[in-house]
Amino acid sequence: MLGPFGPFRRVHPFCSSCAELGTSEGEGRRVWNECRQNAQPQVLRRGEERAQAQEAPASPGAIYARESRPGQKIFRATLVAAYRGACVITSEHSLPFDAAHIRPFAGDGPDHVTNGLLLRTDIHKLFDEGFVTVTGDHRFEVSASLRELYRNGRTYYDIRDRLHGQAIRLPNRRTDWPDRISLDWHNRERFRG
Repeated sequence: MLGPFGPFRRVHPFCSSCAELGTSEGEGRRVWNECRQNAQPQVLRRGEERAQAQEAPASPGAIYARESRPGQKIFRATLVAAYRGACVITSEHSLPFDAAHIRPFAGDGPDHVTNGLLLRTDIHKLFDEGFVTVTGDHRFEVSASLRELYRNGRTYYDIRDRLHGQAIRLPNRRTDWPDRISLDWHNRERFRG
């Protein structure tokens, strides 16, 4: 028996040299049960965590300490596995990566692989601010307002010139692909076009 995202691996999900663990017995069963148990509190505390996320400081550069909310590590792990450990935009395998919600968790976006994208940390920030998006047909777009508003960020202009309009890296399993309704929501509600 396999977990919902394929076999467990001892070190990380995209290393081909790691030994696979089944979930029907032994260590694989223990890890699977622990993951299921750890996911349960999320249902009980989700409303509380949403309230904390909405209370986070809104000013740019604000620093605050907050524990990782229940389910965040599982959400990230499922995205790393689905996208084979690479940024959906640049296909880079170097860290750091962020598990980006298409529809924000604080705004009722689910912790599900179809509501997420594995992004480089800097691109995640631009995605959340609406300077980049992924269209319903899975193409990456960079807003012209990034250049107009800030007159800097040559790195991102290069991304616009190189990657604007390009198809993103998709998971192998079609059932893990980003949800079109959520992508359309991001384009309509967040993207600065």
